[in-house]
Amino acid sequence: MEYIAKCINGLESIAELEIKDLCSAPCKKLSPGLLKFSTNNIDRLLKFCRSLITVYEFKKSFTFSSLNEITLNLPEIKINGTFKVKCFKNLNFSSQEVEKKVGEFYYNKGNKVNLDNADNVIIVDIIENLCIIGVAIVRKNLTKRAYKLRVHNQSLNASIAYGMVRFSGWNKSQILVDPFAKDGTLVIEAASFALSLPREIEGDYFDKDNNSNLQIYAYDNNLHNIQNCKVNSKLANINDKIKFSKIDISWLDVKFNENEVDHIITSPPLFSSHNDATNVYKELFDKANIVLKRNGKLTILTNKSLDFITNLKLDDHFVIEHGENTYYILKYSKI
Repeated sequence: MEYIAKCINGLESIAELEIKDLCSAPCKKLSPGLLKFSTNNIDRLLKFCRSLITVYEFKKSFTFSSLNEITLNLPEIKINGTFKVKCFKNLNFSSQEVEKKVGEFYYNKGNKVNLDNADNVIIVDIIENLCIIGVAIVRKNLTKRAYKLRVHNQSLNASIAYGMVRFSGWNKSQILVDPFAKDGTLVIEAASFALSLPREIEGDYFDKDNNSNLQIYAYDNNLHNIQNCKVNSKLANINDKIKFSKIDISWLDVKFNENEVDHIITSPPLFSSHNDATNVYKELFDKANIVLKRNGKLTILTNKSLDFITNLKLDDHFVIEHGENTYYILKYSKI
């Protein structure tokens, strides 16, 4: 069966990698944030995926030049029970216009509408002149995490945090350090990925035979943040897999020996009109150059291009568009 996966713009390569890992399915990128794939194992993807916003069953795609052309190209869909239409678009006419026209089409086929609690949700995805029609198979945003009870004001989106971990190349046998842990999202996503945990743990899911001795360290100079990390990691059922401590970035080379750490993956304080975080970044790079092994990696998320000189080599980067914000994920190596 064919499906559409939606992800945050910029995370397409991470989503492709995850879909391939979980479903052994190649993907076709239709547009920024939209991937098409085929699988007979969709339940596994929905249970374990960490990079996706949603997934829906693909019915038809076509190009168009007017709203009338959309209604002329709608596919036949077997609807059991009630339905409603949900439109996502980036064109001038409103989502409500599209939903009304498409809803009328399927209503006139003898189907019943229920805008409050429909049994079926017909998806209309419009990107420029491309229209994709599908049927929802999940009703919630898959980037949300139940463990995020205590949230930092610069908290990472969980899918972006997961994307940083996969982009870095870290594996569970290596040392990972996050010196700006905030609410723990990044290290929780890293540990959950390493242990192959489902996105939402129900009951006592955790494999008691999984004695993986992860070397994940979450530091922050704010004790309140560390306490929040511990609460969130306990809700994620991995609090015993991560080492938390109140430590300032200036102490990083005291906690670790020279050339000891494999990966530093972190989201330092964001730049703003009230916060020029340049000195924080410079200290991070200085400490990383000491504690990282040769060819060790520093992967960071920032909201500003960095133009200061560093001894680390920029290996790769990509740009994330999330809401109205633009972020840069940068991967450096120690040479």
